[in-house]
Amino acid sequence: MLKISDSILIVYATDEKGVEQLYVSLFSLLLNKQSTTTYHIVILEKCISDNSKNNINKIIALFKNVTISITNCIEYEKKYNIGNINMNEDHYIKLKWPSPSYYRLLIPILFFNYEKAIYLDIDTLVLRDLTSLWNEKNIEPIGASVEYAIASWIQWMNEDLRAKKEFDSKWIYKYFNDGTDNYDKYVNSGILLFNIKKWKEIDFNKFIENASKLQINDQDLINLFFKKNIHILDDEYNLQLHLWSDANFKKISKWYNISENERMNKFKNAYIVHYTIRAKPTWILNSTTFHVLKQIGSVKKFCDLMDNFEEHSLTYGYYFDTLMRYNISKLSEVYNYIKRVSPETNLVAKMYEKWFEYSFKLFELTGIIS
Repeated sequence: MLKISDSILIVYATDEKGVEQLYVSLFSLLLNKQSTTTYHIVILEKCISDNSKNNINKIIALFKNVTISITNCIEYEKKYNIGNINMNEDHYIKLKWPSPSYYRLLIPILFFNYEKAIYLDIDTLVLRDLTSLWNEKNIEPIGASVEYAIASWIQWMNEDLRAKKEFDSKWIYKYFNDGTDNYDKYVNSGILLFNIKKWKEIDFNKFIENASKLQINDQDLINLFFKKNIHILDDEYNLQLHLWSDANFKKISKWYNISENERMNKFKNAYIVHYTIRAKPTWILNSTTFHVLKQIGSVKKFCDLMDNFEEHSLTYGYYFDTLMRYNISKLSEVYNYIKRVSPETNLVAKMYEKWFEYSFKLFELTGIIS
């Protein structure tokens, strides 16, 4: 049993494939905490290497008032049958859902002597101290931010019969379009505030068995099980980048009446940025980039020597896919490409640059490649 602490309890979950994202997220979390804030970090893991564990401890050692526990969850994975579940045939995700994604659901079991816990996905950048999130008055079992895109899709289907036939997410429409406004409260599970005291009133086994029984992912399970019993967190605690790209924002602003000025303020006031876009920053920054960076000696000098890259007339929604397609690995090309094809007002592109900044800073301090 994990030791009870007066610290703010923050939990991540990952396997070896996700550790590079974890390094940057963890570093940003600790770099931006107040000096007097105490965090207890728990990594729920599946078979991460000793080298990865050493890197995690190296990051922790840079900061004061931080403790860490790394907990292997394979035993719990087997006990609750949450290993690589095949999605329901009607589900919008046509693949096996990796088991560490379900580890967040174990938090009320692993930490039942705590009153609450914060869960963070590894593809997050934490820009502020999380004491205010910890002190959020949550009377529900779980707190999370709305994923507006889901509600927008259902609203769109209700308005367009043709779309109803073509829409590939039969699962969401079937289970969340039930004649109520439940879909308006469909939440993203990447940042969660657990009220563990309330979970003691829940039949946990019944809750978690639905994952394999219904063949759904962790996010749908939370939404389906709790529905209206979810405490809605401000968007600033989970700034989901896919929602606020230019293309998606046009749809969301229509149904939720969110202005462009409000969108800009969400970026300005964000506590946690969630990289909910297919092209993760770590996919662009690979080990070759860091070896070149190490030879040059400093990020600033490297950026000063950026090469020009051919200009493409692409909108934001495609340029990261193009980066992947062209297999661009040089940091100079990445930076030039972003700056040349995206306008200065492109808020999402700037969040990618911010991730790069933290990644480079971590490398300079520790030599860890992320």
